[in-house]
Amino acid sequence: MRPEMYATIIHAYHRRAFEELECGDSLYAVVTCKGRRVRLYDSFEFLHDIVFENFTSGAYDDLDVRGRVVVDVGVGVGDTAILFSLMGAKKVIALEPFPSLYEKALVNIKINGVEDKVLLLNAGLGPFDGEVRAEPEEVRGYYSFKPSTNGVKVRMYTLGSLIGELGIERGSVLKVDCEGCECEAVLSAKPEDLAVFEQIVIEYHNGYAGSEGSWKARGSQGIPSGPNLFFNYSEDPNLRIIDLDTRKR
Repeated sequence: MRPEMYATIIHAYHRRAFEELECGDSLYAVVTCKGRRVRLYDSFEFLHDIVFENFTSGAYDDLDVRGRVVVDVGVGVGDTAILFSLMGAKKVIALEPFPSLYEKALVNIKINGVEDKVLLLNAGLGPFDGEVRAEPEEVRGYYSFKPSTNGVKVRMYTLGSLIGELGIERGSVLKVDCEGCECEAVLSAKPEDLAVFEQIVIEYHNGYAGSEGSWKARGSQGIPSGPNLFFNYSEDPNLRIIDLDTRKR
């Protein structure tokens, strides 16, 4: 085991980010989510946010995903796809552009028995439709996806092409947490595509104030200031914007 990995596991243990450690073909952190035992493969660098932000602090608890399709943009190691499945989602369409995170998400979704509910794509959401390349190196932190000149092919969708190709139905839920791509990915979408979603939740990064005008321009009622915000798109979808910078302090 690499010394830095050992240190990460010890740090996570002392912060009570996991309940037990399973050793076998690999290392698995065991946590509880929605009353169920969840195993996470090779995810120790992300355990604090997975457990204390997504699983126990209720970041997504006010979303009503029961019987709905959830589009999960930026699924990381698969934790939010597992969460939405346990919350009763009919189907989760999960996008992760980083190849190494996508591979971990494949394992986590399978070992937690939700592969029948989750369609996992090595893909990203952005302002254009096509293919890019991504380096397969291990991702050990949080940063925005940047295409490379080498590596594996990764599909990029616009919101419209994703809806069209996968037949996403009206009344679905959209969650976006893509480490800085949220402005170009969502603000470039057509109003009729946003209207497919009854609920939208976005984690924005690098401060809300700088993009306030852009968010207001897409809403019908404007946005008040603050970390937990709601406003309406066309018809009645609800958009909640989470101030990631504030929440992680």
